[in-house]
Amino acid sequence: MATIDLGKIKFVNRGTYNNSTAYTVDDVVTYTDGNVLSSYICVVNSTGNVPSSNGTLHSSWNYLAKGSAGGKTLQTKFTSTNTVLNSSNNYHEKYYSQNYSSSNGNQIVSISITPQSSTSHFICHFSGDFAAGGNSHSSIAMWHGTSKVTSSCMNNYAGDAGGMALHGWIDTTGLSGSQTIQVRLMGTAGGHTQYVNSDHSGNNKNTRCYLTVVEVED
Repeated sequence: MATIDLGKIKFVNRGTYNNSTAYTVDDVVTYTDGNVLSSYICVVNSTGNVPSSNGTLHSSWNYLAKGSAGGKTLQTKFTSTNTVLNSSNNYHEKYYSQNYSSSNGNQIVSISITPQSSTSHFICHFSGDFAAGGNSHSSIAMWHGTSKVTSSCMNNYAGDAGGMALHGWIDTTGLSGSQTIQVRLMGTAGGHTQYVNSDHSGNNKNTRCYLTVVEVED
């Protein structure tokens, strides 16, 4: 009776790609191209041909499951403080017409971080409890160096206190070296004293402010 060669009747998992291994059709490997991990299936017998380079497939391979670089966390930095801080900075009106820069007010928290990639973003989150010593409009701001990332404000009336949060997104393209991200008490419209971690009279509320910076690959 004649013998019929059916070849492989299922994929053969060969694990992580090895440049010295001889692969045959229907072999399956995993390989990281740049920072993207994918699985590949051999379509032409191959030795010494990486499955893909810079996202371009070699003719000996097809994607079995293509990975994605997006969303990969590269690093996380965190800081917090429960210190009572205040600022008497006066930015004059709710449209921040004066005295509203990275050198005004008082710093609450700061993080220095060096990007690990030029194709990533810093995702920044801050939260804290605030009050002011008079009926006023008060504000906080997040700064990347001397550039304002975002700001938040609240209306203080009759000793009202409350929480403010900031969320920022900073592109690392073109950045090099250590980057400083800070959150500052920007004071009030009118110069009434603004407080963090205390009530409107500066009494400690035993609260804490938090700043987290996460570098995420695109």
